[in-house]
Amino acid sequence: RAMQSYLTPEQRQFYADNGYLVIDSFLSPEQCEELRKECHQLTATFNLDEHRTIFDAKNRDNEAKQSYRSQQYFFDSWNKVAFFFEKDAFNDNGELTAPRNQCINKLGHYLHVECPGFRRVTFDPRAQAISRDLGFQVPRICQSMYIFKQPRIGGCVDSHQDATFLWTEPTEPHLIGYWIPLEDTTQENGCLWFVPGSHRSGLVDGRRFKREIGQDGRVSMTFVGRDPNEIVPIERYVPCEVKRGSLVLIDGFVLHMSKENGSQKSRDSNTWHVIDLPPGTSWSSENWMNPPDVSSGFELLRKD
Repeated sequence: RAMQSYLTPEQRQFYADNGYLVIDSFLSPEQCEELRKECHQLTATFNLDEHRTIFDAKNRDNEAKQSYRSQQYFFDSWNKVAFFFEKDAFNDNGELTAPRNQCINKLGHYLHVECPGFRRVTFDPRAQAISRDLGFQVPRICQSMYIFKQPRIGGCVDSHQDATFLWTEPTEPHLIGYWIPLEDTTQENGCLWFVPGSHRSGLVDGRRFKREIGQDGRVSMTFVGRDPNEIVPIERYVPCEVKRGSLVLIDGFVLHMSKENGSQKSRDSNTWHVIDLPPGTSWSSENWMNPPDVSSGFELLRKD
């Protein structure tokens, strides 16, 4: 029998035209609270000394120059729950400058495997149906994150296309981001902004985040192609303010960003990426995530 579809024809059309789609009330307020609790519990109990690394999404070029140790921590996080701090989180003595749950930028990148609440949401039958509705044949979950957009200090995330970081060969990625804010998002607390229709133009200036191995055998990451911020005028971005529990679907090629959170309100969100890997399409070995075996490392979202 035909599988049940979830998206209406109008929703599919909007997604095809714009490169993103908002689905209201995907999660209930109670489900949002459960996810927040699970995540805040993790941040309250982890061993700080094992996890001192800083994630600065504004200046990703600096990520390539971060200490070898913190970079290795980043590479190793593809199959565990790792903790990334805001850049002003530590003082010169290596002590936190605020309570730990206010100093963390994000958790990643294996929440859909390690955390029961996140797993339930990721494998929700509606999330599976969406991947089918959008033509994914062999959808694999390549990463999941919990992003804290901290009050007052939550930094901006510069404009980017997700495909820059999650590439496939020889065909370009068929990639979708699922993004669920667990609190209402506004322009004040750092909502998403999109350039509608930008997904139809492919990668801006061929921009890729590529893995390179130096002569000393150390792996580093380098950007190829110019930054979209230098190319695409800011006036083309439109704000996407949504209520908590909404699901925002993000095409792998649509330009999007978020500004600083200068407000007193947090803006926690749960997000995961699904990539289509049918026979003949392979995960690029130049991606920062480099599982030894993609078919066991990146779980199937659905098995039909």
